[in-house]
Amino acid sequence: MYAYQSVIDAVTQKKIHPIYFLCGTETFFIDAIADAIENNIISESSKGFDLSIVYGRDINANQLRDICMRYPMLEPYQIIVVKEAQLIKEWDAMYSYFESPMPTTILALCYKNTIDKRTSFYKKITQHTFVFNADPIKDYELTKWITYYCEGIGLHIDPAAAVLIVEHIGNNLSAMVNELSKIQLNMGDNKKITATEIERFIGVSKEYNAFELQKALSKRDAVKCIKIAEIMSAHDKNAAFFTTTNSLFSYFTKLYSLHVHKPSEKNSIANLLGVNPFFVDDYLIAARAFPLHKTERILQMINKYDLKAKGVNNHSTTQNELLKELIIKILII
Repeated sequence: MYAYQSVIDAVTQKKIHPIYFLCGTETFFIDAIADAIENNIISESSKGFDLSIVYGRDINANQLRDICMRYPMLEPYQIIVVKEAQLIKEWDAMYSYFESPMPTTILALCYKNTIDKRTSFYKKITQHTFVFNADPIKDYELTKWITYYCEGIGLHIDPAAAVLIVEHIGNNLSAMVNELSKIQLNMGDNKKITATEIERFIGVSKEYNAFELQKALSKRDAVKCIKIAEIMSAHDKNAAFFTTTNSLFSYFTKLYSLHVHKPSEKNSIANLLGVNPFFVDDYLIAARAFPLHKTERILQMINKYDLKAKGVNNHSTTQNELLKELIIKILII
């Protein structure tokens, strides 16, 4: 279970704290906990009286303290959720409240940013409140998180389908959840998400994507590689190059790790690469196609073409042409 879910479960069970300080850069976790506080402590009919949602850009610490000091009208608690709390400039007026909060107030501060741990604010807030650090999920753990999330909403997702979502969206949990919600709404009684559902409801081709490009490269299938690149570029003219090269760099970095560490067991390989064991055979095939010295050269080549796409030593070649050129050079290396 992920840490944010443990906090949500505690709130659902009415195991609550007077002040929640939700900080960090993974806004999905912060929003999920704030939603749980909004929806599980007081009744829906009382929200008009005992739920206050305010924004950091519209309020100062003095005003916030005054709101916190009010008594609830209908419920044992009043709930105050401060969105964008990082926009509040001065916190001094809240320091005494942090030390002695109202027993009938539940305050959630949604501080969507990193915080300077040297400040007096950080020392006060962490000393007297429940602190949750919303750290981003590591890129290599995203498919695992998608699987976990789908199980929580009663769905099963194939490993290949999870990879497609990650390749399409990147490290953006909120966007992933939106797409998964869209799929869930359209699936009816079907509870299994495959590449077919990803293609049908999100629009990501199950045949022409970065994941299939990697497989085609490992098989030295030049025709399919170029066709995938052309279709991906036509589908997303503005981002295809960087989306694809980022994916390729991650892929060949994994191959590099596989060559250097040389794990022998399938589970050891999966743990090293941060992938589902389902994909280990694909990486073993690729490792044979691209030995260590070639993998090193390919990583250098990807970096070189990334700079070219940004205008370094390149004045006229388009990103689409650069992508095809890069793929051909990987194939003949």
